[in-house]
Amino acid sequence: EDKTPSLSITAADDGRVLLHCHAECSTEDILGALGLTFNDLYPDNGSSKIKQTIAAAYDYVDADGRLLYQAVRYIPKGFKQRRPDGNGSWVWGLGDVQRVLYRLPEVIKGIEQDSHIFLVEGCKDCDNLAAEGFIATTNSGGAKNWKDSLAVFLKGANVVVLGDNDESGKERVKKVSTSLYGVAKAIKVVELPGLKEKEDVSDWLAAGNTKEDLIRIVKATEAWEPLINNNSYQQDITKWPRSVAKEALYGLAGDIIKTIEPHTEADPIALLSQFLVAFGNITNRGGYFTAESDQHGTNLFITLVGETAKGRKGTSWGYVKRLFKSIDEDWTLGDRKSVV
Repeated sequence: EDKTPSLSITAADDGRVLLHCHAECSTEDILGALGLTFNDLYPDNGSSKIKQTIAAAYDYVDADGRLLYQAVRYIPKGFKQRRPDGNGSWVWGLGDVQRVLYRLPEVIKGIEQDSHIFLVEGCKDCDNLAAEGFIATTNSGGAKNWKDSLAVFLKGANVVVLGDNDESGKERVKKVSTSLYGVAKAIKVVELPGLKEKEDVSDWLAAGNTKEDLIRIVKATEAWEPLINNNSYQQDITKWPRSVAKEALYGLAGDIIKTIEPHTEADPIALLSQFLVAFGNITNRGGYFTAESDQHGTNLFITLVGETAKGRKGTSWGYVKRLFKSIDEDWTLGDRKSVV
């Protein structure tokens, strides 16, 4: 979906074709767009290629149940995606078709009923969970192809994230959970006990674990919160930073904030933000900076959020307002209500 060419194609010493998309498209997507399979990336050294056969085709539909595209699973293992061409046939690759979640109508109904929505890695896992009475969904294109735009479909949902037991599965869990944080109503990241390397929830169910076992594990799992690792401690990112990095208080603005800070209870970041807003306003759009070929004015808009009577939002504006009024007594922004 990017506007500049970003696909690297090289040949390895052993004859393999190596593909890398700098826009992070998966190899499956690239091959699907070309109508190729993984076999086509390997040299034909006189031996016959393994013929792949379709094992399953999973429909991705819109909220009204209209087919948008399919994820196709092959034997030997391989995946491609295709969309209807409008004439009863298929076009390989997704083109500009809207990306949606698997089993979307069921997901929408489940959110309305405040049910748990299980977010897993594959369509087969979704179908196996659905057979047990759960509502489950995923994205097409594999573990690395989750898009933030898909999070909107899970707005207000109680999401249970189940990952495959391998490195890519763990990375996917982190990626989708972060993407859904603040969008979903609640997120639980569940680690299934007894999974071997590369196994998933389908393997877990096949090993004899039951629907009741999964319900019990989900109930016992606490809500997920994102954490930032910082050497000796972990800090919840929903909390305000303990201190301001010195790099933030840079140049003239930084010097002014450091001068004001000892004399006020206002947060230094609030002071800095207010200062930059006032500076951009007083210089008007005549001043600008250039990014590539575009000119950007210095106008800036912010929203300060804090506890009533404790956040010191008005205090931070008062100091900045007084400073700029002393520079230009005719400046009028300071007389308007600008802090909510």
